[in-house]
Amino acid sequence: MPADSPDVRAALAAIYDADLPHPGGHLLECFVDEAVDKDQAARYLLDRCPLKDGAAGLDAFLSQWTELITAFNFTHITRVHDRAVFRYITKRDGAKCCVTSVGDSFLDPLVVVQILPALKRQLDPYHVASNRIGGPELPTVVDEVPSLRAGIFIDCYLYGYTCGIRVHRLPFGLYLKHRGPSEYPALENEYRALDLMRRDGHIPVPRPLDLACDDKGSYLLTSALPGRHIGVYIDTMTDEEVSYFIQGLRKWVEHIRSIPKTVAPEYQITDVSGKGCHDARILMAQNYDGTDYFGPFKDEVELNNQLRCGALPDVVHRAGHKIVFTHGDINMRNIMVKDGKLSGIIDWENSGWYPDWRWVKIVDKVCEELGDYKEELAIERKLWDYCF
Repeated sequence: MPADSPDVRAALAAIYDADLPHPGGHLLECFVDEAVDKDQAARYLLDRCPLKDGAAGLDAFLSQWTELITAFNFTHITRVHDRAVFRYITKRDGAKCCVTSVGDSFLDPLVVVQILPALKRQLDPYHVASNRIGGPELPTVVDEVPSLRAGIFIDCYLYGYTCGIRVHRLPFGLYLKHRGPSEYPALENEYRALDLMRRDGHIPVPRPLDLACDDKGSYLLTSALPGRHIGVYIDTMTDEEVSYFIQGLRKWVEHIRSIPKTVAPEYQITDVSGKGCHDARILMAQNYDGTDYFGPFKDEVELNNQLRCGALPDVVHRAGHKIVFTHGDINMRNIMVKDGKLSGIIDWENSGWYPDWRWVKIVDKVCEELGDYKEELAIERKLWDYCF
């Protein structure tokens, strides 16, 4: 990956030094770091906000950038019903969706919606770049998964979208997770983890309702949790709200770690059933041969040997950590929030008993009072940099 130019580094440094209240600093970082042309975005920011002006210049720039983002942050889609406009747009785009290049059908009719919002005032000019999905040169997104198209459209249209194409919303507040036949152990592990957490009663999780497998796939049926993923809100939360969220999540993590292991006493590191572990981190360290499950492991030394990378023989974790119950995939998609409060944790298929340093996947602020894992994190980063 090429290094950032001096302009980009200067712009990001100015944003960091200004220490703007959240989410202002993050929004300006995104303005530069996620631009199609990072150099041009950085130069534009530096021209508009000379370094000598400090945070004051960035505040003025941020107010316009925030208004622009807010204008495009739709809470609902405005559908255009004017038949003359519909005929014009349909003819212009060749009776196909301008995003996916998919044509009109009974189950998926074409609609015309307003994309560009009406701004309250004239803003300084911005250059907008667009990327077309699909089109005559490349296959469309939906063409890549033709067998799933009808089913995904129906459940998304009727019941709303989820974070993955293999998780489907159903009527009556239910969710169905679908995997291949060989992935049944992962869903079985999640079923048992949800059952364990429900019996524990401290942290809200979905209720596991059914688990099935046939020659076509594996299926896990659960109830829903109230609220939405924290990722929907994280960039608009204030510093105070972020602090409150961190405190609440830290308490939950501490409780999860306290849940005792009552299965497979001859092994320290296992999944919830006492069997092999389903974990992407272990998988990435292997020469893949179709095996997705590893262990169980008698102790941490066995696990560390499994995590070794042949090209980095001296990069290995130390043993001697406490073995604790672990969710295994804490991220912004799996933490649910409702009315500004934590409402539950979902997606437990990677859970099991692991060394306590594996919680370094969570934000540092959640982990900082649970122990010092800087050494383990440095080793993980070396291994991940090589594996990916």
